[in-house]
Amino acid sequence: MPRRNRKSFLVIGLGRFGSSLAMELTRLGHEVLGIDRDMAIVEEFRDEIGEVMQMEASNPRAIIELAVGSFDTCIVATGSSLAESILITMHLRDMDAQRVVAKAVSEQHARVLEKVGADIVIFPERDMGRRIAHSLASSHLVDFFEIAPDVSVMEIAPPDSMLHKTLQELELRPRFGITVLGVKRDGQMDTNPLATTRILPGDDLLVMGQEAAVERLLGS
Repeated sequence: MPRRNRKSFLVIGLGRFGSSLAMELTRLGHEVLGIDRDMAIVEEFRDEIGEVMQMEASNPRAIIELAVGSFDTCIVATGSSLAESILITMHLRDMDAQRVVAKAVSEQHARVLEKVGADIVIFPERDMGRRIAHSLASSHLVDFFEIAPDVSVMEIAPPDSMLHKTLQELELRPRFGITVLGVKRDGQMDTNPLATTRILPGDDLLVMGQEAAVERLLGS
């Protein structure tokens, strides 16, 4: 990854979600510091995450040593205690963290996290459940990401009615209000497809639009 795109992340809590996130960020070439109170967990991921450290993150005297303001993003991935994640989020904001992303387990938890300073609140279990449900319910849906209420980015396998036609011929934007962001062919994603790009068997499309519109497209 080019150095100009390299970012720094502090991941607090190396449970299933936090460790998966930290390992993927490391794999993508970013600078990652993962911390957890459990030394056994820290040792488990020592070779998988850029840097790991044992620390009690709810203790402000401990976390202040991390210079959290130097990280592009601080992620609160703790899940065992709602009070703990709220306290950590407050400490990060008090210490001038640039951006705080916090994991929530309920709508009430999310509202509190937002009030105490989280810039972004995520629901990993809920969001993954939605993605799996959409994938199971549609034979054409490969992946699903909600970016706003009723607006999603989806990777789809085009139905037979779309095959061997160009994007210009399909007219997805005027007919369905759907924007094609990319065409995936042989494992490579072309993020700048031309109007003359022809959809072939085995292709996947990365599209953005309202869920209902994509459902109509897939049923066409």
